[in-house]
Amino acid sequence: MIIIDKPFIETIGDKTYLKSYIIDEFTGTHDFCYYLTDTKYGNYFTCEVADAFVLALLLPALQSNQSILVKAPISEKLYYNLKNTIIFLLAKAFKYKEIEILVTETVVLDAKSNGVGTGCSLGVDSFATILSHTTPDCPKSYKLTHLTFFNVGSHGEENLDEVREAYLKDLKEIQIFADEINLPLISLESNLVTFYSKYDLNFNQTHVIRGMSMVLSLQKLFKKYIYSSGYPVSEIHLSSIDPTYMEGVLLPNLSTENTTLIVGGPNQSRTEKMTQISDSPLAMKYLYVCCKDIVINNNMNIAPWVNLNNDSEKKNCSGCDKCLRTLVGLDAINKINNYENLFDLEKYGKLKTLFIAKTIGMRKRSFVYLDIYNLLKKEKFKIPFISKLLSITYRIKIDVLLYKIFNKKG
Repeated sequence: MIIIDKPFIETIGDKTYLKSYIIDEFTGTHDFCYYLTDTKYGNYFTCEVADAFVLALLLPALQSNQSILVKAPISEKLYYNLKNTIIFLLAKAFKYKEIEILVTETVVLDAKSNGVGTGCSLGVDSFATILSHTTPDCPKSYKLTHLTFFNVGSHGEENLDEVREAYLKDLKEIQIFADEINLPLISLESNLVTFYSKYDLNFNQTHVIRGMSMVLSLQKLFKKYIYSSGYPVSEIHLSSIDPTYMEGVLLPNLSTENTTLIVGGPNQSRTEKMTQISDSPLAMKYLYVCCKDIVINNNMNIAPWVNLNNDSEKKNCSGCDKCLRTLVGLDAINKINNYENLFDLEKYGKLKTLFIAKTIGMRKRSFVYLDIYNLLKKEKFKIPFISKLLSITYRIKIDVLLYKIFNKKG
């Protein structure tokens, strides 16, 4: 059984914590799980309900087939949806057995919050959400009031000192952007990684759940929270590899009476969002899609010939997978020169043929690459013959063998 004690708030210096004592009988863990933010936002932490902690520990409980005992109130709506929808959905997706959530009390929290938030990574998805929710034609109750940046695993799950260093480095850049568009930025951190470390659950499998648990820790602030979609709703299906495919079902059912979780841009693919933001002066100045300073779960599956070392003076390394798929897209719509200050276009020129080969070869294995491939076809982009030839390595999965060999040598 996983036991979640009543949350409480603690302030130490200029930092405020929302804490709950957790007992995980499967791993033998007896420790505090916490969320951490600057004290000026600490008064928005919600200790009246244990919603954030219940959501955060749901997948570990499912994997270990443990019931969750909550020694604190939980929002009535969240409890109902967990019991009737979410546990069933995740159990089916991950092929786990369903578990019980045992609660002492359900409540309808009315925190009178009025904030509208979204995550800000400066990537394509978050840029599209931010731009579309700050325009004059955006309905007033959906206009952004705050940006957030979470440290809950996206920068890595090992070497935590290096992870936090990378997070704080990115935070500085995002703060500059937030100041320019005159929106407050909330930095929110958690030690959830340590509770997941004893389970076979990586960040890619859990990021939706982890991220939304962060949001539910701040229910006194957020009336609405816009989560930037990873895939269009047309791609919804059960997935234990990437629950982003299920976000259109997950988010409405993870909402509470107080905080509504909303999928931003559910009608757009990533290339459509990229096209949308491509002429934005803000995007041309701040777009940051790179993996060079991100640990990415400490085991990033990249092509052996791609060097992730920061050997470029540009903001984006222009050699990692995320950089290259952005550059190929910008190239296809003839907007690549607008981003010469952010990307090393000479380096891109050397890697373009190889990445297009990967795009062709992976298009039937991943919607990410199918999306890029469709854009290339739509724009009648000239695909090099060598790319078509090299794509066979991906079609017959030689790339997987190369990756294993490359990792073993490393």
